[in-house]
Amino acid sequence: SIAPSVCLAGREAPTDQRPRLPTRWEAQGWRPVPRPGSCHVFEGEGHFAKLHRNRRGFRQERDALQILGPRSSQLPVLVDSDAACLALLIRAVPGTQPADDDPRAAAAAGRWLAGLHGSPATSADPMDPSVALTQRLHATCRRADRLGIPTAAVRRGFGDPARFQGLPRVWCHRDYRPANWLWDDENG
Repeated sequence: SIAPSVCLAGREAPTDQRPRLPTRWEAQGWRPVPRPGSCHVFEGEGHFAKLHRNRRGFRQERDALQILGPRSSQLPVLVDSDAACLALLIRAVPGTQPADDDPRAAAAAGRWLAGLHGSPATSADPMDPSVALTQRLHATCRRADRLGIPTAAVRRGFGDPARFQGLPRVWCHRDYRPANWLWDDENG
């Protein structure tokens, strides 16, 4: 298991791949949450700490939580962030993880995601969507190649990122799946 070490405020992000929490978050009693993805996640005392592996992912999630969080009671609240550690401190939200085949949860999740995609992104990300999608396609092909998956199939499924050139940005959730949903019987 990965145990977080401590990041001293004001220092550059760690390069040794060990996740580092800001010193001011030490008292939370952190436990690692095993999950795939682009960041390490730890749970402690009603909060989650997310430690990103790259600055862009950190900025994108921080911006989304800062901008969209106050608009929705269904989003976690960003309590604190630390750019030097690429760390986000997020208040846990109520609910339970639904079954993968729960039709009520899937319908509610679909409605929420449609609303998210219908909201123009107001983030300051300067990268054109076609460039971002090209980079994502290359990264996905590298992962597929390591797993023995034909990259031609990945490219066909992904499509041509150039068709997004100059289009306005919209918010997206790159890891939107039942394992990341919380179901609340009162609010859906």
